[in-house]
Amino acid sequence: MGWMLRDVGSERTFRLFAIVLFALLAGLNYFPALIGKIPFPRDLVLQFPAWKEVARSEPLQRYADIGDLVTLVYPFRSFAASAVRSGTLPLWNPHFQSGAPFQADPQSALFYPPNFFYYVLPTPIAWAVCLFVRMVLAGFLTTLFVREIGGTKAGSIFSGIVFASCGFITAWQGQCIGDASIWLPLVGYAVHRLHRDRTNFSVALAGIAFAMPVLAGHPETALHVTLAGLLMAAFWWAASIRPRARYFNAGFLLSFALAGLLDNSETTTISKIPGLGDIPVLGNLFRSKSFQKNESELMFIVTAQVVKPVNRDDLPKMPNVENLKKASLLGVDRKEDQINGPSGFITKPGATSNIQDQPQPVPAAKPASPPVKEATGTAGVETKVAAQSNSTIEVAAPVAKSEIVSKP
Repeated sequence: MGWMLRDVGSERTFRLFAIVLFALLAGLNYFPALIGKIPFPRDLVLQFPAWKEVARSEPLQRYADIGDLVTLVYPFRSFAASAVRSGTLPLWNPHFQSGAPFQADPQSALFYPPNFFYYVLPTPIAWAVCLFVRMVLAGFLTTLFVREIGGTKAGSIFSGIVFASCGFITAWQGQCIGDASIWLPLVGYAVHRLHRDRTNFSVALAGIAFAMPVLAGHPETALHVTLAGLLMAAFWWAASIRPRARYFNAGFLLSFALAGLLDNSETTTISKIPGLGDIPVLGNLFRSKSFQKNESELMFIVTAQVVKPVNRDDLPKMPNVENLKKASLLGVDRKEDQINGPSGFITKPGATSNIQDQPQPVPAAKPASPPVKEATGTAGVETKVAAQSNSTIEVAAPVAKSEIVSKP
């Protein structure tokens, strides 16, 4: 394979070459689809009693026990395609028992991007196209990842072939578990790219990579792929820590956290039979409640920086602390040569205070003087207090009695 890659110079040309190569391999693998056949284990249907006695014109073919393809996956894709083409979002599946939620079932994979082929193409053709695209993605994404971590061109192509045609991917082709697994190489590629190049595109790519296994419709595999991505992120972050570094750089972790932010909502829907659904206790038998909860998570990441502690004796003294102790306004030092205004803190030359120009309030009239009272102090000291109209208080020499006199 090395001689085939000698003329592949730039990385962009190499990637185009890898896409063409894996497209040829997938076309060779699914060649019967090019002559009108569909890669679907139809004979698995005959193991069920309802179709066991159906006459056949061809010999019976034996398959591995992958019955979910004919009992779950293909019917789900067909039902979703027919609903979307009719302009309806399939929230409910009336064809299963007495009806069951459809969009709430993860394996419906309504919003999985490769499944959009079912919404624009006939279901049998879309089934074959999805299998073809799935194998191309598995090989190409593995090639990107191996090349990203330092593999040679020939080694990355070989790794892509091995992963795209391995037993696990082949056995679970067409099912949600296989659709979620093919994004593992993209998760590794996105995490490593984000580690070396923290740009907006790298953050967006990491977010897409971690979202695709979830949209594929298999929560367990999505969890496994996510854990693998987290372990790779932790390994590359730990390997990049410089020994004896003076500060802790969390830029990569911050970018990684931003790529995993979730923004969802919560919805509750109640359906009931009018009248009967409102009966206490028994009304629960005549109404149904569907609850859909999504989570919203926002992370605040702090980049800690370890610095040498400062001796408190080296701290500069705060200005104007002494003026605050003296009840000076806001601790501002008075400039004696530029004192102006009633408060004495207008320091700009020529500045005047607006307070001086404002009319001063007229003082309120003093209340009438109290009547004359005469009291004798306990100490045997007499004090004569004269309350005049101008509120002037006169204190006479101490005598034996205390007398209060109000003068006119």
